[in-house]
Amino acid sequence: MTLQEPHSIRHPTGVRISLGLLAVYLAANGTWMLWAPTSWYAGVPGVADTGPMNSHVIRDIGITYLALAVACVLALRRPWATATAATIATFWLAGHACLHLVEALLGHSAGPWYTEVFGIYVPAALAAWVAWRSWQQERSMSS
Repeated sequence: MTLQEPHSIRHPTGVRISLGLLAVYLAANGTWMLWAPTSWYAGVPGVADTGPMNSHVIRDIGITYLALAVACVLALRRPWATATAATIATFWLAGHACLHLVEALLGHSAGPWYTEVFGIYVPAALAAWVAWRSWQQERSMSS
């Protein structure tokens, strides 16, 4: 088994673009949640239908979004760490998406379709795809 030097590993273009899009989305949403939770609560369609606003919880989740944005930026800068970083991002984003899906199936209020699709499901799918591609690349380099 031979491992490539970390500096010789390169992201495929699709992975690089996906990580960049995820980093921007996660950083923008996390910053908005952290610095203006009332505006975020009122501004994201469907959020107010989930219950009363709690600034502390919104800020807590905003910090999570910012941490995931940092993981995506680190993955862009250190391709050898992408599989791990993307798996962590996928765990939270996919868990969040599953929660929304289960609540929708149980008849609980969900946001408009475009908020759900583009704000919840697409980021989870992108992160999962990046993780899958990165683990494939890592596996192929170690054999």
